[in-house]
Parts: sequence; structure tokens; C-alpha cells
Amino acid sequence: MTGPASSTLAALSATVRLLAAGAGAWLPLLLILGWLSAVPEAVGQRFLPDVLRYVVTPYGLDENLLLGVALGAMIVVLLQLIVRLIALVLVFIVIADLAAGRPVDIRAGLRRTLAWRLQFSWLLSSVIFSAATGLWFIGGCIIFLPYGLAIADAYETDSGLAAFGRSSRLGTMRVGGPGSAQPGWSLAGASTVLMLGFFVATGTLAIVGSIVSPSLDLGALGTALMGADPTRPERLILEVLPTLIPTPTWLQTVWSVLQGPIPVLREVVVLTVGLVVYQHAIAAEAERRAAGDVAGTDAPTG
Repeated sequence: MTGPASSTLAALSATVRLLAAGAGAWLPLLLILGWLSAVPEAVGQRFLPDVLRYVVTPYGLDENLLLGVALGAMIVVLLQLIVRLIALVLVFIVIADLAAGRPVDIRAGLRRTLAWRLQFSWLLSSVIFSAATGLWFIGGCIIFLPYGLAIADAYETDSGLAAFGRSSRLGTMRVGGPGSAQPGWSLAGASTVLMLGFFVATGTLAIVGSIVSPSLDLGALGTALMGADPTRPERLILEVLPTLIPTPTWLQTVWSVLQGPIPVLREVVVLTVGLVVYQHAIAAEAERRAAGDVAGTDAPTG
């Protein structure tokens, strides 16, 4: 039975086709929320050097202002995480509907997402997903072999923590009989390829970004260090830090905002692989059951 679960190439192809066909439903949502999530950080980077100039007073450091800057930075990071999480959940709902062949219904998806049974399984699934994608360069996506389909199964069937057992069974099932591919391997392989692609793309963007970024003025930095008053070490913040953290140009600010959707896009694409592989795996399981093979638990192989 050919399809996304049958090979890495098939999983990649199905993921690209699904994302391209449904781009009108999920892409505007991702772009708007992704750009919105990047705005607080970009604004903070632009005005941080100006704010730091007021941290040093004739009487020393203004500890209250310094604490306010630190608190403001924490709020910016928190806002960014919240907006990205909202974007990820909403786009996941849209793509899950597209992968399942259902009409897109965000309201119904949110009701399903907020179910308590789903929260516990998603919490554990998120840890596994983060570990797999964070360690992809040393084969971390191998974790997807038994547990990569748990997110999709928990969402589609409201199976709670039972999704992990079902994911293990589906991930190691033979989709085309003895000796055929296993969905978990297809998912792990496609996820690794996609993570490599995003690594190359973000590296390229970083090189381009370095062109528009303000360069470090080593001469000004040396002058500031040599002229620093050793009896007033706190003035290093006023004299040296602006040199180390130059004010971004408007071009750099716009460039950083434009890249805001990339982290969410990376997560969405890898989650989409899991969704298309899952739908094919359950179809293969149903076909096997219809043929009388109700076990569907062939021994996994490496």
C-alpha cells in the first residue's frame, strides 16, 4: 500500500502537496501571527541601547530601572512564546482537518484541543517532539519511530495517554506486508531531511542578515575600554555596552520581523509529516483488519 507511510520520499512528497494545496487556509494565519510574535523583540532590540543609557546615574546604577529592563525582557520573551504557541495550535488544527479530508473548522478544533485528556498526552508529546527535533543532527528523530504519531492520534481520537501505545503499534506496523516499510521510519527519515533543510535555510538567512546588520566597531570599543574609569565600573554599561550592542537599523529591524514565522513554520512542517503519515497508517491498519489481519503488530526491525 503506497503512500506517506511507505517511504521517506513518499512522506516528504505528501507533506509538500498537502501544504501547497491548503496554503490559502493556513499560510496567512501563520504569517500574520509569526510577524506579530517578532514585533516585541524587534522593538526591544531597537530601543534597548537608548534605555541602557539611563541605567547609569551620577550616583551609580539605577537598580529599579535595571530591574524594569530585565522584567521587560522577560515579558517580551513570554509574549513571543504565547503568540507562537497560538499560531502553532491554530495552524495545526487547520492542517489536521486538511490531512483528514474534513472541512476546516477551527472552533471545533479548539474544543478538541482544550479537552483535558488531550492536555496530558500533548504535554508529554511536546517533550518528545522537542527532544527529537532538537537532536535531529545526531539522529534524534529516531524517537519518532515509536512515538511520533502520538500527537496526531491523541488529537484525532481523544485517546489521552493511550495514544503512545497506539503510536508505537502504528509506527512499527508493516504497511505493505512482511519486509515492507514501517510508518515510524518514514516519519523519522522525512523529519530529519526537513530539519536539515531548515538548518541550511536559516544559516543562509543568517549570512544575508549579517550583511544588513550593523558591524561591531572595534576601534570605538577599544577607545571605550581604554577610557573607562576604573573607579566607576558601572559606567562600562554606558560607555562600552552601546558599542557591543549597536542600535539596529530599520532595515535590520524589518528583516528580523520578516523572519518571525520561520520557527513556527519549522514546527508546522514537521507536524504535518506526522499527520499525513498517521492518516495513511490508520488507513493501512483498517485495510489489514478488513483482510482479517487484526493483529497488525509485526515485529519491528531496525
